[in-house]
Amino acid sequence: MVREKLLNEIYGNRLPASFNTRLEQLIRHYKTLIKRGESFSASHWDIMLITYADIVHGEHATPLQTLKQFMLDTVGDSISIIHLLPFFPYSSEDGFSVIDYYAVDAANGTWQDIDALKEILSSLFRCPCRGFPPSIFYVDIT
Repeated sequence: MVREKLLNEIYGNRLPASFNTRLEQLIRHYKTLIKRGESFSASHWDIMLITYADIVHGEHATPLQTLKQFMLDTVGDSISIIHLLPFFPYSSEDGFSVIDYYAVDAANGTWQDIDALKEILSSLFRCPCRGFPPSIFYVDIT
């Protein structure tokens, strides 16, 4: 399989033996959750802001809360889409070496802050899956 060959080229024999099987299970499971016909669409009328989650700071709010307030107070509806670069906890690479895809880095805010951004525009975020730090895998050697 092409995926196994590519993973082997990248990681060699450092991945657990069960990794490919589990990855296939996850792909099959989440593929069923994608609703057919639903897709993101943007047009030439849309303006997209591409930004890191922690780029705007305020005194008594998280960066994500401050970003929302900045959008409301300064930008208004001139920007309709935010491509929010990694906001997950990470170990290196400016957020692209994610250690927990289920969490928002506490320094940036919370999932409620992400939901609040979605209330005012189409909020997008990237799932940086180009590499996995060794700490993301648990291998039981007993």
